[in-house]
Amino acid sequence: QRAPPPPPPPQNEEDFEGRLEAIRILMSQTEEADQAPLLIEAGKIQEDYELYLKEKEQRKVDEELEEVLIARQQLLDNLDAQPPIVSYGAAFAASAISTLCMHPVDTLKVRLQSTSQQDVIDDVWNEGMIDEGPPLAPPGGGR
Repeated sequence: QRAPPPPPPPQNEEDFEGRLEAIRILMSQTEEADQAPLLIEAGKIQEDYELYLKEKEQRKVDEELEEVLIARQQLLDNLDAQPPIVSYGAAFAASAISTLCMHPVDTLKVRLQSTSQQDVIDDVWNEGMIDEGPPLAPPGGGR
């Protein structure tokens, strides 16, 4: 005669508490010497429930990841459906805007690194990049 299959793990908090309560009742009706199998069963129920909770959490994470991957794939499919001219236009616009913003900054940086500060101020003034004249005293009050 085969042993009956083990019960499925507890599916929720109520099921878990109900099973532990049933074991507590059995333990209260059992001699202390005969309680070892009940304690083992309670431990198994606890382990099964913890494993069930971990698997449930992992399934939730997997579902969220699957949703993100599906959304990403839809975005990529939409981008692939665009004509190439849209990508080329976006790349050109980004390149032009980047150059227009960074070229003056890079020019000033190189000048500051390669010449004295007063020479840079004079050059910028002479090129008309600022509205005010060069300062009469060096920065810091001439100290």
